[in-house]
Amino acid sequence: MAVVLPVKNSDEIRKLISLKGETVRSFSLKNGISYGYLSQILNGRKPSPKVAKKISDGVERPIDSLFLFSKVAKSNTKSKEATK
Repeated sequence: MAVVLPVKNSDEIRKLISLKGETVRSFSLKNGISYGYLSQILNGRKPSPKVAKKISDGVERPIDSLFLFSKVAKSNTKSKEATK
C-alpha cells in the first residue's frame, strides 16, 4: 500500500506561508523542499509523506489539517519492457 496525500486547500497553505512572512520560494528553501516541487504540490501534485510533513511543520499546523490521507494499492504488474 502507498499513502497518497493530496492537498486539501492549496490557497490555505499559501496563506499560512505568507503569514509566516515568507514567499513560496523562501519557504521552500528554508524547509528543504525544491521550489519547483513545492509549486507543483500547490498546483495539484501529491507530495510524498516526507515532504507533506516538512510543509506542515514549516507552517506549524497538523499534517491532517492540510492533507487528505488515503491508501492506494501498488500495482504488481510488470511493464511489457520489463518482461522482454
